[in-house]
Amino acid sequence: MPERAQRVSYRATEVLSYGAEVCIMALVVLVSYSAISRYVFSKGVYFMEEFGSILLAAIAFLSFAYAFAVGRHVNVTLIISKFPKAVRNWWEVGRNLVCLFFLFVWFKLLFDFVYTSYEMNCHSVDAHIYLVPWMALMPLGVMVFAVAVLMFCINRAYENVTKVEEK
Repeated sequence: MPERAQRVSYRATEVLSYGAEVCIMALVVLVSYSAISRYVFSKGVYFMEEFGSILLAAIAFLSFAYAFAVGRHVNVTLIISKFPKAVRNWWEVGRNLVCLFFLFVWFKLLFDFVYTSYEMNCHSVDAHIYLVPWMALMPLGVMVFAVAVLMFCINRAYENVTKVEEK
């Protein structure tokens, strides 16, 4: 297995997760400041809802790939756990190839969405936050997620083939 490609893929997911962590910290600070401001000064932060929802979406899209890369994603194995290990390994490859197909479709749709928003010069309604950089995190996160899934499929298929050759 190309170790370097796998390390680069993992590092990319890790970098995105650091971005998600920064967004979480920013969201905590923003919500805390808004709550304190509302009760102490009787005036909340006017862009709290818009920027909070932007940060929440950023957290989700930046953390998908890392959750998959470290194996902390939801994995329902009620039926497949009854099969032999070789069948389960090939099932994982097939399942993740289907996931990869949908990630490519999702990437294309998100890329078109961001490009259209760029052409329309989209801003948020109340605070007039320029949305395109934040929207660009969606296809970026999905692309890195797709690379992580692809590397998993290649790695698992390589392991399955080498086990068959050893026997």
